[in-house]
Amino acid sequence: MKPDEEGFLFPVIDNDQCIDCGTCYKQCPCNSVKPEPVEPIYYASAIKDKESLLESSSGGTFIALAQWMLYQGGYVCGCVMNEYMKAVHICTNDIELVRKMQGSKYVQSTITECLNEANTKTSKGNLVLFTGTACQIAAAKKYIKNTDKLYLVDILCHGVPSPLYLKKYVSFLEEKHKGKLTKLEFRNKKQLGWGSEHRTYYEIEKNGKVKGFRPSLPAYFCSFFWGINLRISCYNCMFACENRISDITIGDFWGYWTYFHKKFPEGISINSVNTEKGKYMIEKINNQLEYCIPVSKDQAKGTNTNFFHPTKIPATRKNFYKGIEKMKYRDFIWRVYLDKSSRMKMLTSLYGRYMPKFIKGFRTNHKKDVE
Repeated sequence: MKPDEEGFLFPVIDNDQCIDCGTCYKQCPCNSVKPEPVEPIYYASAIKDKESLLESSSGGTFIALAQWMLYQGGYVCGCVMNEYMKAVHICTNDIELVRKMQGSKYVQSTITECLNEANTKTSKGNLVLFTGTACQIAAAKKYIKNTDKLYLVDILCHGVPSPLYLKKYVSFLEEKHKGKLTKLEFRNKKQLGWGSEHRTYYEIEKNGKVKGFRPSLPAYFCSFFWGINLRISCYNCMFACENRISDITIGDFWGYWTYFHKKFPEGISINSVNTEKGKYMIEKINNQLEYCIPVSKDQAKGTNTNFFHPTKIPATRKNFYKGIEKMKYRDFIWRVYLDKSSRMKMLTSLYGRYMPKFIKGFRTNHKKDVE
């Protein structure tokens, strides 16, 4: 596996060693693991524990499943940001490391070592909960032999940006603040809640002190959120369909208002339960959930489009990564913000973030002046 000109990992054949046996093609999950027809059951859910809910991207279904798995004496596989700000999958039974898996990591992660470890654990009879994007779940399903001990959960995927792009973003932040980036979160809910687009949070260590920052609409987040910077295959993802590849699929319940008619500032999930194993897991974590309410298929369609089809490719994607090797992160800022299709999205988001507060303050101050 080697990075291509955009920084995405792709399989590369050594033609000097190749004997044209076709094994690599047959072993590729995209050619050998197909989503099977299922009758998913959809649930809206949110975990009772408020601290776990705040640390989660949506409703906390993952951490509830992970805690249940650890209680069984099993292991959890998921994505963490390592000390070099690279996204990697790990396999662990340490709750503190599992908590680092909470929150979305908007980048392609590496899973090779984690797959090997999960395969070893299950072969020895250990239970393993493997979480990741749908294509990573397909890889786990193909590679791990003892599937009886394997529980699969895919995190509903919008697509993945390039690790090289993230590397340039990390370098930019460290150069800007003249320090070391020690934390990077794309879905921090502690200040503005779950629904805001302004949730990026990062921490810089400098001179022995750590300081946190909350930028408004950074280009890295925007280009992901608007679908500009994704891996080219993500726009034709074979796993972004109703027939899921996992036991449970977890996503954000964006259509909650038409169903509940109330706000969920701390987040709520929509879960697709796809197999008997999935049903079993949901039953086991039900006591951890404040909500676990069935939602019809038609209602689920309005909650999160990536349940049923991939992200549509925008025209901007064609040249977004062109020349990335020589570019700095600042160069991408202009590609994101100056694009015609992005301007209205950016203005709408900034209006939603700042104008209601400004108007409320103006009305309050005006009232005081009149009085």
